[in-house]
Amino acid sequence: MALFEARDIQIHYQTSKGIVHALNGISFDVDKGEAFGIVGESGSGKTSLALGLLRLLPRNVEHYAGSLGLGGEDIMNLPENEFRMKIRWKKISMVFQGAMNSLNPVMRVGNQITEPLREGKVPKKDAHDRAVRMLELVGLSGDIFARYPHELSGGMKQRVVIAMALVQDPQLIILDEPTSALDVSIQAQIMNLLKRLKWEKKLSMIFITHDIALASDICDRLGVIYAGEMVETGSLEDVLQRPKHPYTQALLASTPRLHGETKPSFIPGIPPSLIAMPDGCKFRERCPYAFEPCDKTVPVFATSKNQKVQCWLYGDIHG
Repeated sequence: MALFEARDIQIHYQTSKGIVHALNGISFDVDKGEAFGIVGESGSGKTSLALGLLRLLPRNVEHYAGSLGLGGEDIMNLPENEFRMKIRWKKISMVFQGAMNSLNPVMRVGNQITEPLREGKVPKKDAHDRAVRMLELVGLSGDIFARYPHELSGGMKQRVVIAMALVQDPQLIILDEPTSALDVSIQAQIMNLLKRLKWEKKLSMIFITHDIALASDICDRLGVIYAGEMVETGSLEDVLQRPKHPYTQALLASTPRLHGETKPSFIPGIPPSLIAMPDGCKFRERCPYAFEPCDKTVPVFATSKNQKVQCWLYGDIHG
């Protein structure tokens, strides 16, 4: 049994221009100790998915449906107070995009790490000791506890945010573009930290990024999102070496290579409007292989034991 299961997640927003269909039936699993990567262009629904998994959606949500399971327990239908007390930050935590800029500038770093522990009635000394252990776990010295955010570099702040996400020992951590605001050298340090945490703590992760090359550095499996739909899932090897969906192939073709003379290509066209969603395959207007069936709703086809794709090109595999 998977540690975490998401089934048919749908999220729509009410706006002045109409209903935004951010997610339309996303499903995936995460096993214990596994890093599951979610990749896609900006605006594809990645951050909406992350917020939906923690039930932190904004007030203009018009429709939120599906099922969430953690360790065999249905957590989607828990009352909000129970979800907040039992699940959010305790069993599932998150590092938000640009989170290092959200640290309170007038609070000492240690107090920000211990705040959820103190709210949980953990004694002050125990909370302090645990915060210091978390700082050391992410590669910082214990004396960082007494510093203010402005005294830290960008990489140090990001490590503090990761320590905050880990302080209550969650089973699953969601990382939404955790290195997007960092330069390349610091990005590499943070990725090495995450890989070490995954290995040493057997920590399960959902790693969300627009950079498929970055995801390949840490993830065991990948899910590719386009216009609010999961168009392909599979092992890291299958998706990178044997991509099936034309969008996945285009993403990989747009990634620069260290070796070889092939230049990166761009994906023509633009994603469809999330307010006026077309029927059938959402990628067909940009797809070089589009044909007549693509204007119909696309089911998910299994192309191998561990790889699935939402594309009519593989419709003859199971009839």
